[in-house]
Amino acid sequence: MTFLNELLFIRIPMTAIIANVFLLFTLLSAKKDASVKAFMELLVAFLFWSIGAFLMRCQIYPGVEFWWKISITGVFLVPFLYYVLFSAYTEQKGSFVKIVLGIGTLTMVILNYFDAFMTVPVLSIIDGVTVSSYLLKWPAIFPLILSVIIFVCIGKMIVSTVKEQDMPIRYLTPLFVGIILLLAGVCVNTIFTSLPTDTLGCALNAICIYYAFYKKRFYALS
Repeated sequence: MTFLNELLFIRIPMTAIIANVFLLFTLLSAKKDASVKAFMELLVAFLFWSIGAFLMRCQIYPGVEFWWKISITGVFLVPFLYYVLFSAYTEQKGSFVKIVLGIGTLTMVILNYFDAFMTVPVLSIIDGVTVSSYLLKWPAIFPLILSVIIFVCIGKMIVSTVKEQDMPIRYLTPLFVGIILLLAGVCVNTIFTSLPTDTLGCALNAICIYYAFYKKRFYALS
């Protein structure tokens, strides 16, 4: 493994994990309202995603398949927990949609444990660079559709909040930036599978959310 590959393969994911753990622990002393609890749950999903991906790439016991499924569980939980976070952050009411989206997310997580959406990644070293290869199955369209539906619901929630509650857009800007960074990290990782930019995107996104919460004075930074 080359030095650059080691840097990308180990140091960056480890930094992302440490950042998420640090943010989670700093929230333990914060006042636990619905928004902070939702953020903590999202951080746990980020940790599932990051730790699972990192340990899978390192091929730690009990093996690639186990850690891959842990990581994908975090990936599937993120859109729904984003919805929970935004509904708490914007103080939106109503639980029916949340229940439906939660059941849909749980179904995707369970089906993933039966390899319904993709094959287990195979790790290999090509020219000193560790890469993972896998194949998507046609049912993978279902979690994608669910994610799109969730983010459409989030978009409607944001528009409603800005128009009806007159929430200053500056409170939402860090959240938008965080989502963009996360999606950019996922897209780059999809194209260049050896680059752990998805886990880096998780950490940067978490920092943006943390800052958004600070601007709205959910807690004080010290």
